[in-house]
Amino acid sequence: MPEDDSLHAQSLERIKPQDFDYNSLLESSKILNSSLDLEFILSHILRTVMGKFMLLKACIITFSESDQSVFELAASRGLHGAKKQFTNLELFQQQHDIHALIDLSIGNKRIGYIGLSDKFNRQPFKSAESEFLESLASLAASAIENALFLNQLNEQKAHLKQVNESLQQKILQFNTLFELTQRYRVDQTKEDILQILMHALMLQMNFKSYVVLLRNEMNFDVAMAKDIKSDHLEAKEIGIIFSSSFAHELKWEEFPSITAAGCYHAIPLRTTSTSLGVILFGERRTEEPFTETDYEFMFLAAAQAAGAIEQVRLFKDALEKQAIEKELALAYEIQTNLFPKSLPKSSIYEIDATNFPSLHVGGDYYDVFEVDDRLLFLAIADVTGKGVPASLIMSNLQALIKAYIEMVRAGAMSINDMVGKINDIIYGNTTIDKFISFFCCLIDKEKLSLTYINAGHNPPILLRTDGSLSQLQTGGIVLGVLPSTSPYESETLALQKGDMLFLYTDGVTEAMSKEHEEFGENRLIQILKNAQGNSCPSILSEVTRAIDNFEPPGEHHDDVTMICFKVTP
Repeated sequence: MPEDDSLHAQSLERIKPQDFDYNSLLESSKILNSSLDLEFILSHILRTVMGKFMLLKACIITFSESDQSVFELAASRGLHGAKKQFTNLELFQQQHDIHALIDLSIGNKRIGYIGLSDKFNRQPFKSAESEFLESLASLAASAIENALFLNQLNEQKAHLKQVNESLQQKILQFNTLFELTQRYRVDQTKEDILQILMHALMLQMNFKSYVVLLRNEMNFDVAMAKDIKSDHLEAKEIGIIFSSSFAHELKWEEFPSITAAGCYHAIPLRTTSTSLGVILFGERRTEEPFTETDYEFMFLAAAQAAGAIEQVRLFKDALEKQAIEKELALAYEIQTNLFPKSLPKSSIYEIDATNFPSLHVGGDYYDVFEVDDRLLFLAIADVTGKGVPASLIMSNLQALIKAYIEMVRAGAMSINDMVGKINDIIYGNTTIDKFISFFCCLIDKEKLSLTYINAGHNPPILLRTDGSLSQLQTGGIVLGVLPSTSPYESETLALQKGDMLFLYTDGVTEAMSKEHEEFGENRLIQILKNAQGNSCPSILSEVTRAIDNFEPPGEHHDDVTMICFKVTP
């Protein structure tokens, strides 16, 4: 096979899926939620990030309890001589080669950062790795907050014995938060998480009624309610509450429809940066007013639940992404096996072919093989859709070609009949949205003739040595749209020494510049005319280079497949 065929193999490497260790996240969640020992939690976080990403240094930075402008080095590895307290975070990073900071936040409260050095191999963090770090930070923030909160409670218990009753209530609430954390799992639904949350809040706060509202694109949805009629809640009032980031009492003057429904308090359901919804509830059964401590507890519980809901969404997205990547990997394997492993060689002609897939495995197909000592068969096609479905249709197309071409070789069937049979089978076995643009031809090496059929494909370009040009359009409709009521037409052309035939898919002519201009047939034809005297590999390289220069980097959205055939001069 000619040397530029390596372009085909190299390009296919671009789409191999990347790994993402979801099991590690689940394991870390279990470990972090199983302990309230701050030293153990911090040590586990550092071991996880340094071991997983091959880091030389890592640290965890928190805020001083007495002065929020002072940073504390809560834990570190690989940082020699680092101060335990400092005020200039940027200078600390420079001194100790900490090049990335991952937020540790719960609700709207930032509790610190995970600091990371460069990887050992100096490679940047991939998108999937950044997602892992953000998810781990979300898990770690709750665990660290719980541990810090427990430390705070223990200190209060030692120094403030006179407020033992209040402290016991704090501990009870903390235990509830801790139990909630243990009960939340990424395989639950958001409804499951909200049921767990509201059951716990009802037991702790003893309020009479509530309604949970979740944001949607246009308005809000009622996720669950108890003894609250939500039919007449005004969207404008709900919108104001959605924008709030703290727990508060509701006044009739500001929220008449909400208070009229029996809701006098609001707790936001928020992650660090996103409002998921709000919990509205009435008064306690005991008529005892809610305290600031009560609001704080409910705010933290709601933030935990919002974080758990977001983790469920991220985990679901990650699983879907993983499933798509597995499908693309299978499609890639199928497509790779369909393309010819090598191209025939002859003193009568030269030939080369290449395929550059887009970011997704597409539906381009080509084949080149010698039917016998006299006939050479070329085919190129573009199947609608992407992924496994398109690859399976390509596989069936190739199988039909290989089966019927033997009958053509034996004289039992014409190439017109072959294309008609293939069309009927594709039509009878695919859905209405699946069809194939297809071109095939038989080249007679003895007669130096070309017999072709074009079934709705981009017309191949036949460039003669005298400079004249033909576009091969004779044939019929694309395959799989309608049954064959009349034979596909074919055309036979004589070939001369030095003639060039160029086959391509629409990824060539529909390549788009940053100004949204298409590459187009005229630009392609001019390149072919200028390169006509070159070898087939050189011609393919010229076209490929022109497309790469025409399109913005990384924005190729369709497969590019090309075959170049030349009669030896």
